[in-house]
Formats: sequence, C-alpha cells, structure tokens
Amino acid sequence: MHECQIKRSSVKRCPDCLDRYYYQYFLFPEAFYSRIFVPKIIKSCFNMLLPYLHLAQSLLRLKLTPFNGKHRLKIGIRSSFFDNKPRMPLYKGSQWFTLNRKCIEYILNYVTNNPEIVTYYQRTIIPDESFFQTILCNCQHLKINKNNKRFIVWQNSNAKNPNILTLGDFTDIISSGCHFARKFDITIDSNILDKLEKHIH
Repeated sequence: MHECQIKRSSVKRCPDCLDRYYYQYFLFPEAFYSRIFVPKIIKSCFNMLLPYLHLAQSLLRLKLTPFNGKHRLKIGIRSSFFDNKPRMPLYKGSQWFTLNRKCIEYILNYVTNNPEIVTYYQRTIIPDESFFQTILCNCQHLKINKNNKRFIVWQNSNAKNPNILTLGDFTDIISSGCHFARKFDITIDSNILDKLEKHIH
C-alpha cells in the first residue's frame, strides 16, 4: 500500500490514482460502446487519442472498459472529494490481502459512520484496490504490514496477468512464507497442485 501523492509534493498525484480515483465515472448509453456501433479499429484509435485528450484538459476523462465481451464507454468528471480531505490521503494497493478481525470491525464501523465514502468509490475505477487501503492506512492505531503474504510472479511491470505457476516454482513457493499463491491452471500444470497438497499434509 502506498499513498498516491508524488513524493515531496502536496499537489500532484500519481497518474494512475488520478485517473482511477479522482474522477466519478458514468456510463454512456449502450449505443456508444456496443460492438455494432464501435468497431474494433475505432476502439484502437480511440484509446490512442485518449491520453492527448486528457492532457489538454483535466475536468473530464473518457474510458473504454471491457465487460462481457463488449467495451463500455465511461465519462469521468473530476471530483474534489479527496482534495477537500487533506487529512485523509488516498492510498492504493493489491486486491489480494489479509485482514484480521480488528481491521474488519474497523472497516464496518467506518463505513457505517461515513457512508459517503462508499457512495464515492462506487463510481471509481477498480475501487477494491483503494477503498480498503485508504480506510485502513488512515487509521493511526492499526499496524499495516506491506507484505500481503501472496506469492505472485509477474513477467514484467506491464503484464496484465501474473505468470501461471508450475512445478518449477515449487521451491520458491514453499520458502516464501506466503499464505496463498496465484495463479494456477490445471490445463497447463496440475502437478504443482498435487505436490503442494502432499507437502501440506
């Protein structure tokens, strides 16, 4: 988990957080993003032009997000929700993490007393990579461990999905001290799961 502010700056935000969590997104009517009305080549051109559109102005964001084989067009409107909360910086982190009872109870109590944060995150992009992290990291009496105890191997920083774990990863998995690992695929290598099960028992 880390704060979205760029180091030594109280104004700038990291581009990823700015894009996902400082805008409220709304869906366009389906005609704007269905396969019939938006051919694949237009989607590609659209995605290439978006960064230039966003650089030209900061009030709006347009995003094509995949959903059930289609692409949904969303428009994001710049929000001052976190700008008006200087004592509550925004954090982000992995979707994969472990919470103890104390953390879970704190989150439940917090959203009960602050329902506006739930409403706000409902219109952000990938909220589960920031919603819980922001609530927990702004609590002074909780100790947050940055190690999420997940064994995950990424081919590179631009990869969309982690590597499929195989028998060759067995030693690294059991020596990692992690509670869970991902991803596995029995159609690629089922032996790793058999060996892990035997090791556990």
